Amino acid sequence: MPTGRLEPINLGKGIIPVATLMDTLASFGHYLEMPIRPIIVISYWRYRFSELLTDMRVNLDCNIRSTIVDWSLGYGERELKLAGSVIEIKGHKLELPVTLRRMSLLDIDWSRFSKYSYCLDSHLSEPGTVARLWPSGRIAET
Repeated sequence: MPTGRLEPINLGKGIIPVATLMDTLASFGHYLEMPIRPIIVISYWRYRFSELLTDMRVNLDCNIRSTIVDWSLGYGERELKLAGSVIEIKGHKLELPVTLRRMSLLDIDWSRFSKYSYCLDSHLSEPGTVARLWPSGRIAET
């Protein structure tokens, strides 16, 4: 892919040609009825770890930032930053291994979390709204 497609001014056009994207989706049996277009760019720092006994993968995603590239949505703000971080645990079982259960000492909320959904919600919420940049139901402790 040409690096120019990653320039902020070009992101609204998409980084993959539309025909390539549509052909790829069709090869998986997905045929879209409506046009598809880029909406938001999300970036974050990811730290990766492996739990040695079970080979579960643990990712820590932080410094989560987003910018709307479809200017018909939101308030046109750049670089909104979500508060907090996301811990992803991936493995072959749903149960946490013994070595990772101690993370409950961190007083963390365990739930499904979509960075895409929360970033988009932040851009669609009115600027100045309380807890706009916090995951739903969470307010900063002072």
